[in-house]
Amino acid sequence: MAIGDCYSVLLGTGTVTRQPSSGVFEQVSSAVHYGAADQLLIYNGSTSVVFIDSSMQTGTPESDVHSPRYNPYNNAHLSGNTVYMRKEGTTDLYGISGVQVDA
Repeated sequence: MAIGDCYSVLLGTGTVTRQPSSGVFEQVSSAVHYGAADQLLIYNGSTSVVFIDSSMQTGTPESDVHSPRYNPYNNAHLSGNTVYMRKEGTTDLYGISGVQVDA
């Protein structure tokens, strides 16, 4: 990826991390969570801070004929190789999106 490239990923039903390569920084700008079991953390490899608590839902799916939509949790977190996003738990899906801001 290059500076200015957008990404959108699903963090699946296991413990999953979104860790950029060394020297790369991404700004997480939104997250979607529908469930009540897993947390999304800011993680440095040994300690963590809760970014989205397991009980926080970003809204129920609102659907029309074509596609489901969720209300995102809008935020800003600069994620790099040493401090990054980690989804803990084995139940819920999280979707995160953002943009690469440095390489």
